Amino acid sequence: MGKNIKFHAIAIALICGVITVLYVFIGPKPAKQEVVQSANGRTIKIVSATWGENCNAYMAQAMEDQNAAPAEHDTKGNVIPKPILKPVVTDNVLPKVAAACDGKPMCEFFADVTTTGVDPLPSCYKRLVTSYRCFSFDRLTSQDISQGETLKIDCSQTEPAANAPAKQ
Repeated sequence: MGKNIKFHAIAIALICGVITVLYVFIGPKPAKQEVVQSANGRTIKIVSATWGENCNAYMAQAMEDQNAAPAEHDTKGNVIPKPILKPVVTDNVLPKVAAACDGKPMCEFFADVTTTGVDPLPSCYKRLVTSYRCFSFDRLTSQDISQGETLKIDCSQTEPAANAPAKQ
């Protein structure tokens, strides 16, 4: 019986080894990230991106109203939990905007609930406030756009984009 267990252990180890070798040579390859350099070598680095922070005043009122309202009950008499409301924090969409723009000479990001993945207060019209650099030693350039608009950053130009405010 001992030889049978050894045989099975060796067979399993060999099978695992073959699978590992096949996976390394034939398996999926990581996607190559396309790095596009602009003529002047400038690329985007998103430093800050906040979606809906302008709604915090409305959020405070909504939280106050929610706390003051009596608990609602379902048909069985169970308390229906209230939705969790919390104020918007700075850089809540930084990973999404950075993933769309970092390392590129130019990018566009449509500002809405679908692309940001965040809807802190559905009844509030949100704004996207973004800060970025085109060089690591550049001053920050900021853009503030409304819900439904497209953030346009172009570091391939030597001057700031037409819709971006001048650097300060």
